[in-house]
Amino acid sequence: MSWTAWASALAFFLAGLFPLFNADAYGHLAQGRQIAALGRVPRVDFFSFWQPTPQPWKNYEWAYDLGTWLIYDRLGADALILLKCIALGALGYLLVVLAERLARGAKLAAPLTLGALLLALPVARFRFTARPQILGLLFPAILLVGISALYSELTSSRRKAWILAGLALLHVAWVNSHGSHLFGVAITLIFTVLSFRTAGFRWMLGLLLLQVITTGCTPFGFSIATDAVSHLSRPEYRELVVEWAAW
Repeated sequence: MSWTAWASALAFFLAGLFPLFNADAYGHLAQGRQIAALGRVPRVDFFSFWQPTPQPWKNYEWAYDLGTWLIYDRLGADALILLKCIALGALGYLLVVLAERLARGAKLAAPLTLGALLLALPVARFRFTARPQILGLLFPAILLVGISALYSELTSSRRKAWILAGLALLHVAWVNSHGSHLFGVAITLIFTVLSFRTAGFRWMLGLLLLQVITTGCTPFGFSIATDAVSHLSRPEYRELVVEWAAW
């Protein structure tokens, strides 16, 4: 599996090597610059053009905005692109690892997954811009690899406890970086239901409870999820950025 996972990582890394050009990426940088200048996360949207006056706003991607602005401000756009490519490389690696685990070590699982990913990359590449959805791709892969360890009878209880703590911290970062954290909760809920009457149930239930609790670990509390949901219900958002349009 090692060479296929690293080959996938390299392919994903190279797929992300293109300039910082997306208008929405600069929007996130502007929001991060504003947070750094104010020293706090604003509760109104000063950039909005949907309404004539600034409206109440829960920026559910504030941590990504601030983090990327600090990198861009100190190291430039190339550093931001490099970190994006590293995140994509990690995604490519984890997808092959996950496939191999799901196939329980079947010899062809890793190379077949690599082949499928290489075929999919040209179609998916247009989404690999320096925007917070990159974390929305990487974090579910980390979550699924962690869940596979929680399910495994070969993983010790002590190690599972550490994995549980790590996934809880992951969710704190996720909920403050991208609205797909709701997808993460949904994934965990599905696996919790499927693990009923198995040894993994208590671990999955614990993970689900930790995710629900940490969803409130934001400047806006639990209400941070409302703006994440609004992107799904407002059609004008889907026409604003090409990546939001239907394929």
